[in-house]
Amino acid sequence: MYALRFLTIFFVVSRAHIGDRINRKLVHSWLKEDRGF
Repeated sequence: MYALRFLTIFFVVSRAHIGDRINRKLVHSWLKEDRGF
């Protein structure tokens, strides 16, 4: 139980930090391509 909870929290936190940077870059690039900014 503790291991599963720890892995879940670790996954969410790491995904939030690492994925946030990647997602922001992707979203900005998509917005630039779609809206032509």
